Amino acid sequence: MSRRRKPNAYGEALAESRASEHAVARLNAITRDGAAPDSLLSAQPPREIDALNLLGSGREVVIFHSGCRYRLRITSTNKLILTK
Repeated sequence: MSRRRKPNAYGEALAESRASEHAVARLNAITRDGAAPDSLLSAQPPREIDALNLLGSGREVVIFHSGCRYRLRITSTNKLILTK
């Protein structure tokens, strides 16, 4: 039975750095010159909806999306959690 060593801070930082570099490379690949396309610059911010408008006086609501049921509920620590 082998034991796995916990990665050290250097290894974790290196992994995060590589992930960041990969993300930047993917974004730059979207356009030829690395500039953001106009569609990204002019995108509307996401709509904001107060949780009370979704939950009403309850602590849980069922949301249907693409034929699946999701539950949005308020936890005992007053945080929102979405589960399938």
